[in-house]
Amino acid sequence: MGGTGGLVGTVTAFVTAPATIIAGAVLAAGVAAYEGACYFTDERITEYDEVLAVMQKVAENANPEMFEVSMNNGSGGAEIIIRGAEGYDKYDVKNLYIVNGVLMHRDWFRNTTVASLTLVVPMEN
Repeated sequence: MGGTGGLVGTVTAFVTAPATIIAGAVLAAGVAAYEGACYFTDERITEYDEVLAVMQKVAENANPEMFEVSMNNGSGGAEIIIRGAEGYDKYDVKNLYIVNGVLMHRDWFRNTTVASLTLVVPMEN
């Protein structure tokens, strides 16, 4: 019977090692999935009132000849008007949303990228 303690300990360690490795792998996979989900989560603004508030804030700081928010588009909602070299584009605010700072327009198939919204800090004179 002498030396059976070492044998029992070795067998126990051998039998329980796969369970420990599997438990560690499951835990690591769970942590990686959680971190991945947080990393790839898009920041979305889809509510009409929130998108309208952002568009009004953009209009406050934009050149009024290039960007305008019209509160009556004929159907009782607001629209934005963006003027460019080839004329102007109108978008109903109800069809707009913002994903990670990019203004998007809901279309039938692929949604249209309208503009990239960035923060500009004016320099003091």
